Amino acid sequence: MGFEPPFLLVGHSLGGLYANLYSRLYPKEVGGIVFIESSTTKDINLNEFQGKAVKTINKMFKMVDSFSSHKQFNEVNFVGKTVDQIQQTGTFPEIPVFVITGGQENRMMPEEVRKKRLENQLELLSLSKNSKHVIAEKSGHFPQLSEPAIVIDSIADCAEAINKKTITYKC
Repeated sequence: MGFEPPFLLVGHSLGGLYANLYSRLYPKEVGGIVFIESSTTKDINLNEFQGKAVKTINKMFKMVDSFSSHKQFNEVNFVGKTVDQIQQTGTFPEIPVFVITGGQENRMMPEEVRKKRLENQLELLSLSKNSKHVIAEKSGHFPQLSEPAIVIDSIADCAEAINKKTITYKC
């Protein structure tokens, strides 16, 4: 495609894990990341706090998926492996990080899980000294659909921060 680094990565949900891993594997290629309601390495433990209904639904999906040969390559089957890779890979680069968190409650998510997930989201801020938390007040897990302007503005702000960093290094 002809794109040249530094890249601005945008990761939603599980995509946040992949953006996190990519930036550790290729730190010279990544200029910044916008995490949108992103999963973290600690989120893998949240299932134990889910209610019976959600656990049952997840088991049913997994069982149905097992009957389909193409589902064996579904991204959810590799979450644990991705988390392990992040934990075994080098440090996160010092790049601009924006974390967008939906402010609306999810009725399917117990309060304890919601609180722990928010804590995990806030920990993403500690990946960089140049980080910013953005709350999408009217959104749940999909701010890019319910409040796209917040996502667009965060991407633009991250790009601006990358450009400032690049200019600073060239001086």
